[in-house]
Amino acid sequence: MSKLITRAVLLAGTLVLAAWVPLPSQASCNSPKGCTMDDIYESYDMMQSGKMQRAMDEGQANVAAFHALKEWELTHSEAPVHHHS
Repeated sequence: MSKLITRAVLLAGTLVLAAWVPLPSQASCNSPKGCTMDDIYESYDMMQSGKMQRAMDEGQANVAAFHALKEWELTHSEAPVHHHS
């Protein structure tokens, strides 16, 4: 339940910022009407298609990997060496 509330708050905050804060993409918008509604529709489409959920899941996986790396660094005193073949 708390994840649902968190996501709802994040979405609401994003919509408010998209409407009030001119982001670089909006500042360069060439539409006489502005691009805020386009951004809102794109965000809605991402939610409906599952792209937003996949992006949030990937972000959570990245955070978990970062914390695992930091834990490993603390226990081994150096970062792992990756050999590219």
